Amino acid sequence: MILNSESILHYLPSEINIRQMKILDAMRFSLEIIDDNHNSLIEELTAVSIKGKKKNLPRIMHHTWSLIDFTQRFYSLYTKLTVKIDNDIEVLNNWAFRNACQHFTSNLEKVINNEKQPFGALKWAVNDIDKQDVFSCLAVSGIYGVFHGMSHTFINVTGKQYDSIINEITLEIAVFDKKEQRTELNLSELMIDLGNVVKKLESNLVKHSSINNLTQTDWSKYRDVLLIIRQEK
Repeated sequence: MILNSESILHYLPSEINIRQMKILDAMRFSLEIIDDNHNSLIEELTAVSIKGKKKNLPRIMHHTWSLIDFTQRFYSLYTKLTVKIDNDIEVLNNWAFRNACQHFTSNLEKVINNEKQPFGALKWAVNDIDKQDVFSCLAVSGIYGVFHGMSHTFINVTGKQYDSIINEITLEIAVFDKKEQRTELNLSELMIDLGNVVKKLESNLVKHSSINNLTQTDWSKYRDVLLIIRQEK
């Protein structure tokens, strides 16, 4: 989990101006969605890799692309903070990530016209702890074999040891710079980088609150409200 229950993002000081609070709370909301999708993706990949569950690639790709979408939203929100907190946010904005974010926006026409699957292929390494077996998986979206240019690579697990069951989750897509080429976005590394960014952000927010005598506020009664309206019978 990137965001834990004790994070200052859950307890933003009430003295913060409304614009900054709105931005920080939207960042918190984005992180909650990222955590939910990352956990669900790990569960889904574990289920199809070692538990024999029937594949559900739309669900797998939904969680994959949601991680990218909401990481991009977190990054965009961060850039709107008035007071820039000392943080290496640009670690998230690398070439592969930028191209993934543009995949269905500015590059959409090129995506449709090229020979690769629009939603790409996802690969990952599996450490089956019970069977003491390490192997690689590849999930290709769309109708396999109909499109041209279908070459893909697997995660090379030779000689590797992993602590987790699911590792090196990597999205492979066609991207466009001066010419079409294949890129790989390692989502496992992206989540680690995002986690480090959030830890630094939280640390600096706590420090800022302490220096300026700001009081952390419990917003749990007012956060993410759900209203259910029933008709009278």
